[in-house]
Amino acid sequence: MSRWPGTPDPTSAPRRAPHLAYRRDIDGLRAVAVVAVVIFHFGMPGTGGGFVGVDIFFVISGFLITSILAADIEGDRFSLLRFYERRVRRIAPALFTVLIASGLVALVVLPPRALKDLAQSVIATIVFVSNIYFWSSTQGYFNGAAEIRPLLHTWSLGVEEQFYIVFPIILAATMRWGRNRAAWIVLAGLVAAFAASAWITPRAPSASFYLSPTRAWELLTGALMALRPTYPAKRWVGEAASLLGFGLVAFSVATFSVQTLTPGFAAIAPCLGAALLIIAGGGPYTPVVNSVLASRPFVALGLISYSLYLWHWPIYVYLRHYILFAPLGADAAAGGVTLAVLLATLSWRFIEQPIRRRDILKRRGILFAAFAGAALIIAALSGGVLLAKGLPERFHNLSKAAMQTEALHPEWAPYDSAKCFVLVPANWGGEACRLTHGKPGGHQVLLWGDSYAGHYASGFLAARDQLPISVLEYTSPRCPPIADYHSYSDPDCAAFNRQAIDVIRRYHIDTVILSARWESYMSGHRMTGAEVAGEVKALRAWGLTVILVGQSPVFNFDYPDDYYLARLRAGEGRSDDRASLAFPATLNNELRAAAAGATFFDPSAVLCEGQRCLYRKSGQYIVGDSGHFTQFGSSLMVAELAKLPPLQ
Repeated sequence: MSRWPGTPDPTSAPRRAPHLAYRRDIDGLRAVAVVAVVIFHFGMPGTGGGFVGVDIFFVISGFLITSILAADIEGDRFSLLRFYERRVRRIAPALFTVLIASGLVALVVLPPRALKDLAQSVIATIVFVSNIYFWSSTQGYFNGAAEIRPLLHTWSLGVEEQFYIVFPIILAATMRWGRNRAAWIVLAGLVAAFAASAWITPRAPSASFYLSPTRAWELLTGALMALRPTYPAKRWVGEAASLLGFGLVAFSVATFSVQTLTPGFAAIAPCLGAALLIIAGGGPYTPVVNSVLASRPFVALGLISYSLYLWHWPIYVYLRHYILFAPLGADAAAGGVTLAVLLATLSWRFIEQPIRRRDILKRRGILFAAFAGAALIIAALSGGVLLAKGLPERFHNLSKAAMQTEALHPEWAPYDSAKCFVLVPANWGGEACRLTHGKPGGHQVLLWGDSYAGHYASGFLAARDQLPISVLEYTSPRCPPIADYHSYSDPDCAAFNRQAIDVIRRYHIDTVILSARWESYMSGHRMTGAEVAGEVKALRAWGLTVILVGQSPVFNFDYPDDYYLARLRAGEGRSDDRASLAFPATLNNELRAAAAGATFFDPSAVLCEGQRCLYRKSGQYIVGDSGHFTQFGSSLMVAELAKLPPLQ
């Protein structure tokens, strides 16, 4: 009978720790969690909240690992080396297999920049900081550009391993005072971590989703149950708890969506559901739901759940974005899931199990040496890919058609970027950057906003000899032009934006252009259309002419040349210079309403037809990444902006 790694044989489990006995229903619960994640990613209707499977995994992990640790500590068997040996045997074999397989496929299908990103994420995964890497390099887990990352799902491994670096040490220290006091300390940590999660999630949703401090309460929920197991003594109580738990899990999977703010208050439902199912199944009577979870099909899926989780996402990404180049139909999705289950079964049987059972790499020293050696080799190969700039010679002929030498990021265009685009708001020197001088008596215009305002600067700069207006730039990354906007991840924005009024006064500004990546702030619930309307109204009350620039196209790719190269390989690139938006085109209708009394400029009216917009024109790229304009794109849009009456 298969057991959780390191769990004592159920026939020899000590009486004082009956909760260590192998529980088939927990393997069944792991099956529910992984199936939820897989069918969510492969697009099965009615599973918009399937991502909560990871929350369930965290609760299960906290319960099982803490149960093992507590038993070892009480039995004077606790050893950090032994604990980390278990973790290596559990995590490394399947993980390294998937990393190697993903890299081999990547060499065939990934464009150069995407291959470089994969190499970076491989290194981050090996040292268990991929959650930090993806937090810093994506706009969020549900962002379209994040979806093309083959190792995005490893963020959850980063969270777990960071937690287990410190938790065993804290538990060993606190259990010297007994289980009860240790449980109280874990409860205090749970409450503090949940409070942080609930507070940070609406303010910095991407950070809250990816980072360990705001996820720790989910693992601590399981840990608390392991330290103070309170199982129902009466059958009806267990049945009710089990039904409620499964109902909460099903409710979360069926009703949550990518718009759900998690892991704050919303994550209570799946975590409490998992906790109730674990509690209900530990009593003297096995509830009906737990009996179903303990059935052979559920247990079989639960046993391969870790490998299935690892395999399914790279298969989806490669199939969807680099092989079929299209959304997956029912047949393709079914084929992808079947392949993931097959590979998961094989890797569980022939890679995971032999190492966990010590059939191979029996001694701890040999295991650690093999782990370190494999990690170094994989990291070195990844470093080689980075040095080789993604091996562009793999698609030499196509690459020449797709790549351009033009600088793709306009905020790095050939002007004094340190002065014009303020990378660190706290370091602003007090002067706005003048892009054009205009003609005597011309309008004094301030371009104010984040990098999605800054990407118009190079267009103004290129047209400086033709424009009759004087344009000054006041922009900084992730700082939308809302005076009272506050971000806990970018706290300097508030002061930077407040100083915009001083800039307006000092330079006698009469016209203000407001531009930002509105979809990022508004989809993250950090800003509403009413707040934008309030800023427009306040500036008009100062006697200023206001031009509100709508959301310019943001696409589901990291780099346009990678995307174009993929289309060329699919035989479609030369005939289609449009790509799908990563946000609903209706967003600009909301912004148009917010511009009441001001002038509204809609970039989508120039570039888009519905949800598809130009990313190339006349053989040149309009954007340089997922949305920032190139020099060419900026000049194209400024030519349209300059036609507005306030800029004449």
